[in-house]
Amino acid sequence: MEDLGSLVDLRHLFHLVVLRWWVIALIVSICTLAAAGWVMRQPKIYQSRAVLQVQQQEQRISNIEGVTQENPSSLDFINTVVQALTSRNLMLRVIESGNLRQNPAFVAPGSNPTEIQLADRLRSKVQVSLRRGTRLIDITVSDRNPVMARDLASAVVREFIRENFSQRLAVSKVATDFLREEADKLKKKLESSELKLQQYKEQNRAVSLEDRQNITVERLREVSSEATEANNQRLRLEADIEQVHKLGAGNTEELLRIRSVAEIPQVAAARAELADATAEFSALQDRYGYKHPKLIASQKRIELLEKTLAESTAKAGDILQRQYDAAVLTESKLTAALKEQEDAALELNKIAIPYNVLQRDVESDRSLYETLLQRMKETSVTGPVEQAPYTLIEEPMVPGHPSQPNVRRTIMMVFIFSLLVAFAGIIILDVFDSSLRSVDEAEKFLHLPALVGIPNHRAISARRGQRQKNFISPDTNYPIGYGSSSYRSASIPDDEGDFPPKILAKSDRLNYPIAAIEDPASSLAEAYRTLRVSLSMLGPEEERRVLLFVSAVPEEGKTYTSLNTAVVLAQQGRRTLLIDADLRRPSLHKALQSRSEVPIGMTDLFSGNAKLNEVIQQTDIENLFLLPAGRRAPNPAELLSSADLGKLIEQLLKKFDRIVIDSAPVNAVSDTLVLAPHAHKTILVVRAGTTHRKAVERGVLLLRKSGARLAGFVLNRLPTGRAASYYYYYYGDKYEKDSAYGAAG
Repeated sequence: MEDLGSLVDLRHLFHLVVLRWWVIALIVSICTLAAAGWVMRQPKIYQSRAVLQVQQQEQRISNIEGVTQENPSSLDFINTVVQALTSRNLMLRVIESGNLRQNPAFVAPGSNPTEIQLADRLRSKVQVSLRRGTRLIDITVSDRNPVMARDLASAVVREFIRENFSQRLAVSKVATDFLREEADKLKKKLESSELKLQQYKEQNRAVSLEDRQNITVERLREVSSEATEANNQRLRLEADIEQVHKLGAGNTEELLRIRSVAEIPQVAAARAELADATAEFSALQDRYGYKHPKLIASQKRIELLEKTLAESTAKAGDILQRQYDAAVLTESKLTAALKEQEDAALELNKIAIPYNVLQRDVESDRSLYETLLQRMKETSVTGPVEQAPYTLIEEPMVPGHPSQPNVRRTIMMVFIFSLLVAFAGIIILDVFDSSLRSVDEAEKFLHLPALVGIPNHRAISARRGQRQKNFISPDTNYPIGYGSSSYRSASIPDDEGDFPPKILAKSDRLNYPIAAIEDPASSLAEAYRTLRVSLSMLGPEEERRVLLFVSAVPEEGKTYTSLNTAVVLAQQGRRTLLIDADLRRPSLHKALQSRSEVPIGMTDLFSGNAKLNEVIQQTDIENLFLLPAGRRAPNPAELLSSADLGKLIEQLLKKFDRIVIDSAPVNAVSDTLVLAPHAHKTILVVRAGTTHRKAVERGVLLLRKSGARLAGFVLNRLPTGRAASYYYYYYGDKYEKDSAYGAAG
């Protein structure tokens, strides 16, 4: 299941559909409406159907000498009927029988179509199909006139049966004539075969050839068996004689182990008597003592029999030699007899081969002749009146409703098809989407930790109206936390005359929405508070005071993120300085003041036109200060490179707890690469579902080459609503609603 989940992320597909439901609905609606309009303009077509059944019966004509036999129950025959029902000849018969040439609905007045064109025109209206697993054939005729559809269906069936009947009559007549001619030929051939067989019998005296063959074969089998047995006997005796010569006459026990020696009558009799005497001695030994006369007599008898056995065994060589000579003689006689029987069998086979050939010819000719006579009689009697194997089981009727167009089915098919196309389209677009869309996907690709996933502030701004009323101060008509005296910051202590505060002009409303102030109970504000917590866990205090927010390309939400991060840090009670280091497109001063002119800032400081205490400005948000970018400089990169940024950061850290720097896009200009080494932590801002992976990957590579200490990334502008749980870690909607309810109460 884990492997399947890695290949097909069903949860991702579900949330993709939820996110793009409006695209699917739009495509399906357009296609369905277009299909409905097209269907309504189509002409109405009526269908009339006749059902023809092919019967199971055998044809009367046999498959002999070119006469074809057809089996109506075979699938090939039925499929042939299906094709024949749409043949051009049949279509022309229907046209002639119905006088369709004069019908203006079928032939346009003034036109002169050919017969092929007429047949094809009618065939386009006829549809023939075989029902699966049956012998039923459906003949369906389509026409704009329901009565014409019925009449054409009836004419097709009627003319087909008539044509089949006329063809069968012609075939029956041809078959009868053909069978009569073949019968005459077979009769002459049979007479000739019988005459040749009789002449051969007389020449070779082969009247009882079968009996002679049986006797010869049986005798040959017997002689062959006897010759084989004699050969085996001779070979065995030859081997035993050789073994007797090797052992010698005195080795009685070893000689008795030879089968041929043990089977010698004298030896076998002596061994039997010795065995009886030994058994008798054992019985007497149990009954009497060893000095008893009977026991002594029995023992002497055993000794005598052993001596007799030894003498008989010693003569075994001569006896076996005589047996061997007799076996050789018997084998030679049987071999000669076997050869004689084989010669006799071969001679009979020579005679039998022509005899069998002639006999088979006679039997084959007689069988064919008799079969042909029988079929010829049946064909001549039943052929003309034989019925065709077709039955019309359903007459065509006048249809009451049009069969085409099928409005419901067409619209349903278009609906399903457009739905599948829409699904496939959004999946294909998703597959080819090279952006980073979820926290897990971004972590896996960038090999950096995700500090937070920020929901789309534009998507939730529409829900802010009613909620924002709960946070408006009745005294100042400003959002609570902005512009009220309780949130006004005190001036920065002017140690040794450095950094005297300069208050920004208060605006009626923030130009950029600051979530933590305008809607502190929203999921957007909670996201920046989560980012604040993530930043607090990046290491010791001294290693995370200067935070640089960067992005790979413009429009990632970097400025928006740095502004809100600075606000939540200031709300924590830390003196926070927000530096607008995007010298080419400064925008933070627009977010925190209503004046349209560009205030002095970093460019004025680096060029020597202003002092540090003149460019730092206090905002209306408690503990938040701003160092604007200043007037636009012609060479921002050279200006930053020539400035002593390390000394400037060191001076600012003496007066501020946190420094948040908003910089230019990394891939666009090189300004950020100059700032990166001086920041304690660099945070990459990536816009979900927009920025190409290659751009983000190149931005990370440039930052690492510049010596930036990348702490992680912020995935910005994540989808909200039902799909939010898939793209980031928390379910913001529910907590947002609960928090809003609590705040309102």
